[in-house]
Amino acid sequence: MNIFLVMILISGFGADVDSLWVSLNRITPNVGFSAIKVNLDAKSSGMGNVTNPDISTSPMENPALTSKNVKFNLFHRNHLLGTSFNQGSFYFNKNRNFFSLSLWDFGSEGMELHTNTPGESEITYNAYNFIVATTYAREFHNYSTGINFKILNEKILNASYSVPALDLGVIYRTNKNITFSFVLLNLGPDYLGFNLMRLPKTFKIGIYSGYNNIKFGVEGVKSIDSKAQLRMGLNYDIDILSVRLGGILNSDSEMFSTGVGLHLSRFDFDYAVIPFRNALGITQIFSISLK
Repeated sequence: MNIFLVMILISGFGADVDSLWVSLNRITPNVGFSAIKVNLDAKSSGMGNVTNPDISTSPMENPALTSKNVKFNLFHRNHLLGTSFNQGSFYFNKNRNFFSLSLWDFGSEGMELHTNTPGESEITYNAYNFIVATTYAREFHNYSTGINFKILNEKILNASYSVPALDLGVIYRTNKNITFSFVLLNLGPDYLGFNLMRLPKTFKIGIYSGYNNIKFGVEGVKSIDSKAQLRMGLNYDIDILSVRLGGILNSDSEMFSTGVGLHLSRFDFDYAVIPFRNALGITQIFSISLK
C-alpha cells in the first residue's frame, strides 16, 4: 500500500505536490471549489477544525482514519448567508481494510453578482457543489494509510464543471501516546471554468496526544488560496459526554470554536458552533453516527 501511494504521488500528482510546496508563502489566484474546504465533522469542528484520529471520523478530512465501530455518519452544517452543507458516509471493514462511500453537497441560493463595486447586485444566482467519494484505508501495526478518489461537480449560473481529485493521508502512532498525521487534499488537474481554474489543494500536518480523559491536538494547515493556519483543539470526556474547545490562528474569518458530544450505545450525537469575525454571525454543525 505504501509503494502504491508513493507511485501515485510521483507519477500522477508530482506537479500538485510541487505546487503545494511553492505555494507555502503565497496565495494562488483562480481557485475554484473553495466550498469543499469547509469542515462538516462536528467532532473536529468543535476542536478548532483539528482532525484528531482518536475522535474524528470523516474520511473527507483524512482518508487514513480507521474507525472500526462506525457504520454510518450524517453531517449537516448551517453556514453563513443562507448556505448549507450535507454529507453522508457509509463505512465497512474487513480485517485491517477499511472502505467508505461518501456523498457531499453544498447549496447556496440568492447569491449576488457585482460587476461594479460598490453598488447593488446586478443579478442573483444559485450555486451548488456535489461530491461522490470512495475511500480505501489500510491499517498496519502502528500506522495507517488511506486514499480518497472523488468526483467534484459544481454548478454556477448556467455553467457546470466536473473534475476528478484525490486525497492522501497517513497516520502514525508512536509507543509514547503521541500520534502524527500528514494529509494532502484535493490533488487534481486544472479545469476550464470562468478562467483556467485550480482546485484548492491543501496539506495538513498534525500532532496529537492525550492523558486520561483529555485528548488534544495541534495542526498546521495550508491551502493554496489562503494563508497558513495553526489549529489547536481539546476534547474532555465526562462519562457519556464530551466537551470540546478549539482555537484557529491566522484565519481571516474564524477564531475559536466549541462543541459537545453525547455517546450512547448505538449512536453518537455531536454539535459544534463557530462564531465568525466582523459580526458575520455563527455557523452550526450537527452530526449523527450509527455504531
